[in-house]
Amino acid sequence: MGREIPNSLIAKSLAGKCSAGEQAELERWKEQNCENKKIFSQMEKNWDFLTPENYIPDIDKALNKVNGRLGTQKPRTFNFNRFWVGAAAALILGLGFFSLYTQTVRKAKIITIDTTARLSPREIVLPDGTFVTLGKNSTITYPARFSSKERKVKFHGEAYFKVTPDARRAFIVLSGNTVTKVLGTEFNLKSVTGDSIVRLTVTKGLVSFNTGGLNPNEEIRVAAGEVGELHALKGEIKKFKNTDPNFLAWKTGVITFENQLLPDAVKTLSEYYNQAFALSPGLDTVSFTTTFDSLTVGQVVENLKIILNVNIELKSGVYVLSQKL
Repeated sequence: MGREIPNSLIAKSLAGKCSAGEQAELERWKEQNCENKKIFSQMEKNWDFLTPENYIPDIDKALNKVNGRLGTQKPRTFNFNRFWVGAAAALILGLGFFSLYTQTVRKAKIITIDTTARLSPREIVLPDGTFVTLGKNSTITYPARFSSKERKVKFHGEAYFKVTPDARRAFIVLSGNTVTKVLGTEFNLKSVTGDSIVRLTVTKGLVSFNTGGLNPNEEIRVAAGEVGELHALKGEIKKFKNTDPNFLAWKTGVITFENQLLPDAVKTLSEYYNQAFALSPGLDTVSFTTTFDSLTVGQVVENLKIILNVNIELKSGVYVLSQKL
């Protein structure tokens, strides 16, 4: 006699509500023979076809209705080694699952988090356990519960993603004209209004990065220590080795310069503090090494005066660095 699996367990799996133990039990049943795999595969196809995007089934309520129609007070089971169970499966697929999809689903709550008014990063946890650190002026939109097939979010701004591994459901980020797709990894993504460049920096794992609506077939694989960039105006996507030690400064508050040329350093400082800097002639070839840890722009200016032995004056909102006479 074959193993019996309750229809409620199959429904919970398709809805993504199984516990680890329940999912393991279902996997053992599927591996028992090819017929079980075929039956589950067909149920999964019907589920995905009938379930509207961003909808969440109320499993308990649906099963109660189905079981009530079948005239029983507890969930029936499928014994797939008996002929009559084929009729039971057809009934569940034809009536029970249809009722589950169309009569008892409720529209998933869509959550949007905006950090426009914040000066410091904000950490959030998505429904699958993925950690996201949002930079200022960033927006992320996602469902209160991800679907059984994928985990999709929309994002704009800058954020660091630490994605919870899930081999069955890819994690997908739609940002600008790009699509970032992973199973479980860590990366920084930057997509800013007015900037035609979307930049992906991977710190762990392997990430699929493509141009989305511009050219869906143009895809690159970005590994840890690499950067993927989309130049929207050119419709060009490329990757290269990450050489920027400060790409996470917005998150950590730490800015490091090691034998850094001053023009490149002030560019980094301008971006981090949203404050303009300018150099007087004669400073283009100056380099220095230092680390700023959670300092205000005023504190950085005072440190630079000492480190570089220069004058720094604020003129019309711009910090101007000049050589001492």
